[in-house]
Amino acid sequence: MADNYLGGQGLRVALIGATGAVGRELITMLETAPFRVAELLPMASERSTVPGVEFKGRMVTTGNVDLERIQECDLAILAVPPGPAWEIGNKIIPLGCPIVDISGVLGVALGAPRIVADASLHQLDAIHEIGAVVCPSPAVMAASALLAPFRGRFLDLRCRLTVMHSAASRGRDGIRELSGQVAALFNSRSPPTNVFPGGLAFDMQPSTGPHGVDGWTEEETGLAEQVGQIIGIPASNLAATCVVAPWFTGLAMIVHLAAERHLDARLVFELLENAAGIKITGNDATTAEIPRPRSSMQEPSLSVARVRDDPMGEGVHLWAVADEIRYGVARNTLKIMAALLERDLL
Repeated sequence: MADNYLGGQGLRVALIGATGAVGRELITMLETAPFRVAELLPMASERSTVPGVEFKGRMVTTGNVDLERIQECDLAILAVPPGPAWEIGNKIIPLGCPIVDISGVLGVALGAPRIVADASLHQLDAIHEIGAVVCPSPAVMAASALLAPFRGRFLDLRCRLTVMHSAASRGRDGIRELSGQVAALFNSRSPPTNVFPGGLAFDMQPSTGPHGVDGWTEEETGLAEQVGQIIGIPASNLAATCVVAPWFTGLAMIVHLAAERHLDARLVFELLENAAGIKITGNDATTAEIPRPRSSMQEPSLSVARVRDDPMGEGVHLWAVADEIRYGVARNTLKIMAALLERDLL
């Protein structure tokens, strides 16, 4: 079956959320995918004002969610927020069309496994049992891919990371508000603060949501649990601090790795240098050459730099950045699709 999709027959793919930022990036990458897409069915909500999308040199009309057409597809991709994704996903699963859910809601509600192509492809069989698999959030994706090369080598691996989200992590509204805040502050006006209470321009959001009684946010505890499940280490060995930084796009992480067994910068560099989807920069790089959120735009890899030993002998520190849409979502989704085909799961 996979040979047909790789060569002649091709996949029929329903893309729900085709006019959003994630949907548009998926369309771009599907044009050069290592498998053939015979037909793309772009769908969007009734609120969308985009009449069509370009795919392989021709305009394809964007329609509303059409269950009859989805039933005829080989795969449906949910690139919409959790609320609509849950409603639409519940209607698609009984039709027998497998789903790749980018919202993450089917992982919470149905137990669909979160798949990181560079770390957890062994869980793909669940697409037949549950009807769906989940492409996790960009932060979970990046952290899992970063830790995957250490799996099995250090049973007591511990990780502390600071995740810095961009304004784009809050969608188009986040980008518009950051732009509006910059303009307002330059002109001595009160900035809009609907998306980022207290402001983001020339500042930082010190958390990404309400704190629990223990001081941790839902995203922080969820990230530890999800990465732990994907990599196979206890969630208690992971601690994440999640903030929103005053840039428009790009994900950044400050990471500290430690283990009882000796873990040094040389070994970390060696393991990451040979890891799939990771591009590493040596410590001989100049400041201008060190990857940063803006330079990661349109890059399909996780860029790692500043790998250095802890001065107190407690592990290794490093810096990592990625394009949260191209690397954190689109690349992973396409690799999931390719793996499903290779395993004859579609």
